[in-house]
Amino acid sequence: MPSTDTVILFDCENSTGKFQEFNIDRFQIWNRNHGTQFRKILYITFGKEQPCAEHIKRKTELMKSRFRIGNQTTYTVTATELDYLAGQKSGTVPVHFSGEETNSFTDAFLHIVQDLELYELRTFRMLNIYSLLFTEKAKHYILNEIFSAAEDNCLISDETKQRIKDLSIQERKELESALTMLIDSIQQNHIFRKEIINRAITRPVLVVPELFIRDKILKNELNTALGILGGLPMKTWSEIDHNTPKNILILAYRDQGKYPYHFFPNLLESNFPNAPEVHACLIPPPV
Repeated sequence: MPSTDTVILFDCENSTGKFQEFNIDRFQIWNRNHGTQFRKILYITFGKEQPCAEHIKRKTELMKSRFRIGNQTTYTVTATELDYLAGQKSGTVPVHFSGEETNSFTDAFLHIVQDLELYELRTFRMLNIYSLLFTEKAKHYILNEIFSAAEDNCLISDETKQRIKDLSIQERKELESALTMLIDSIQQNHIFRKEIINRAITRPVLVVPELFIRDKILKNELNTALGILGGLPMKTWSEIDHNTPKNILILAYRDQGKYPYHFFPNLLESNFPNAPEVHACLIPPPV
C-alpha cells in the first residue's frame, strides 16, 4: 500500500482515551525509527462553552499541551467563519476604524499617564469618553471634571483625584495639554464623525459610554454634534438587548474587565442575529 504523510484526528480532545498517545513527539519517533513519513498532523476538536476569547484561549492551550503542538500551528474556526461557509447570515459586528493606527497625540498622552501612574485616565472607559467629545463645550466639561478639585466630581476615583492634586504645576500642565491635544485630534477627524452621521440615518440604537446616558450635557452635545433631531435611543453595553430587531450602532469599546473575570461578550464576540444592520464606528485602540 502507498504510504501517506497525513493523519487527521477528529474530536480528539473529547476522546482522550483513544488519541492521547498520538502526540507530535510520537509521530516523530515513528518517522525516525519505523520508516513512516507523517508530515501533516491535523487535530480537530470542538468547544462546548460560550465562544468567548478566554474559553478559546484555554482550549487552544490545552490542545497544545496535551498533544505537544508547537507555537504558530493552531487555527480557530470561529462561529462567523462557520456561518460564512454554510452560507448563513452572521449577526456579528462589522467594525469600522477611523483614523491612523498610531497617533502621536495618543502616544504622548499615554506616555505621560504611564510616567505619572494615572492609569485610570487610559482605561477603555475613559478612552470611550474622549472619543465622543465632538464639541468644545463637551471637551471643556470633561477636562473640568478631571482637573477640578470639586468634591462632588464622580468621573474619576478618589485615588486618581488625589494623584492629580499631588502633581507639580508643570506635571499638571503637561498632562492637561496632552489630553487636550488628544481630544482636539479626535475632533479634527471629520471622517470619523461623518461615518457616524451616515450610519445614524437609519435611526439605530446607539451603544455609548454610560456617562453619555446619565449626563444630560454630554448627551445633548453628542446629539447636537451628530445633527440628530430628537436624539436617538442610547444604551450601554450592559443594557443592550442582543436579540433586538432594531439597527445597532456601537460607539464604544466594551471594557474587558479584570483578568481572569473578563466580561462576555466583548465587541468581537457580540452577536445580534435579529438586527437588520449592526455597525461599530470607533477610533483605533491604543497599541
